[in-house]
This record gives sequence, structure tokens and C-alpha cells, in this order.
Amino acid sequence: MKFREEGDSALLIQWTASSDASAAWRAVALRNRLAAAAPAWLREAVPAMSSLLVVFDPIAATPDVVRALVEKLGDAPEDPAGARQVEIPVVY
Repeated sequence: MKFREEGDSALLIQWTASSDASAAWRAVALRNRLAAAAPAWLREAVPAMSSLLVVFDPIAATPDVVRALVEKLGDAPEDPAGARQVEIPVVY
């Protein structure tokens, strides 16, 4: 995991520079673990294809506090057993 501060109230967690399905599952899993932990400083956790943006209350926490919890929760992916693939036909 790579961490990058985004302003004074967000931390971007990245797994890879390119689109990778396992990184997406890691982002969703970490988002779910953060939501379950429900720290008082958590405002929002937004998963993307290979990253997770954690928005926090800068008065209640620092980026170091957020990072410590993220590292404690780990970055194991969730089992995508319930997921399904959807194909959308496109004509150009």
C-alpha cells in the first residue's frame, strides 16, 4: 500500500498504478472494514479501481492516526463470491 495525503482531511491509499481487479477488491474490503470499525473521525471512504480515498475530520485525527488504523486493519481482499460480471454490448 502507498499512502498520499490529499489536503488536510484526506488520505489516498493506492495499491497499483494500473487497473487491477484484486486492487479493486482490496479497496472495497478496506472500506468495509473501516465502516465496521467506525472511528469517530471517519467522514467517508470512497473505493476506486486501485485506490481508496479516506476522508477524515482533521480536528479529530491526523493522517498518521488514519494510516495506523488502515495498516492495523490490513489490505486483504474480500472474497468476490457474490459478485457477477455484467457485459454491456456497445456499437461504435
